[in-house]
Amino acid sequence: ETSPLTNPTNDSADIAAKLKSYGFDVVYRENLKMRQIGSMLTEFKTKLTPGATALVFYAGHGLQVRGENYFPTIDADIQSEEDIQNQSIGLKQVMDILEEAKTRTNIVLLDACRNNPFERRTRSLARGLASVSAPSGTMIAYSTRPGSVAEDGSGRKGLYTEQLLKVIDSRKPIEQVLKQLVSSVKAASRGRQEPWSEGSLEGDFCFGG
Repeated sequence: ETSPLTNPTNDSADIAAKLKSYGFDVVYRENLKMRQIGSMLTEFKTKLTPGATALVFYAGHGLQVRGENYFPTIDADIQSEEDIQNQSIGLKQVMDILEEAKTRTNIVLLDACRNNPFERRTRSLARGLASVSAPSGTMIAYSTRPGSVAEDGSGRKGLYTEQLLKVIDSRKPIEQVLKQLVSSVKAASRGRQEPWSEGSLEGDFCFGG
């Protein structure tokens, strides 16, 4: 990988284990390769039913191209903007799947705003991730403000996910969990990183019931 991150595999594994403990049927991949994108998205799509709750978590590099967000695979060899689109998962792909599935509640957690490792080859890219249009009933939580860059973290986990795992067990509505997450990440980063969320849900969603 061009710019390896130390924490995303630990982050995603810990979140997957946490979601399983809450009863989620988890589709989990780490160090995703290009040839695995199709089968992973298909498996995810088959798990979704109308009226259900869907949750998406991603940790790793995130790139913004022309207002769209992409998450490059581990074997991506990016020399141009076109390579990003062909060698990444597009957030719009995921949003389209959620919209088609008619799920009632969608939670999308993106710990994906680190520095762009392909910046020298693709100078036209903007910093961080872009704000996106989401299906009705969707809450999107970014590890930092759109257009900003997050920290990888110095321990076993990234800063955002480490704090998320601490607040997720509060059994409070997701809106309160995300508000608490803002405070804890800002405090832990001494104000350098501020999580951001957008969207709206119908009804309440609480982890663990």
